[in-house]
Amino acid sequence: MASSEQLRHVETQAAVKSLRGLASHFDREADHYRQEKKAAEVREIWFMNRASALREAADKVDRIAQDYAKQCEET
Repeated sequence: MASSEQLRHVETQAAVKSLRGLASHFDREADHYRQEKKAAEVREIWFMNRASALREAADKVDRIAQDYAKQCEET
């Protein structure tokens, strides 16, 4: 009887080890996708900042052009 219980214990421990290993694998997968998400957010912010800077530059150029056109009309 003891050997049957020992066998069950060994099988249980093997199952526990397998489950822990699978959980660890899923943790690594989650970390991987978390890092991808962070990288994507950084890229998104970078592009949004560049778009904003380009809009500001376009507005400044437009104002300069309008001011120049007014000056030309006045002279």
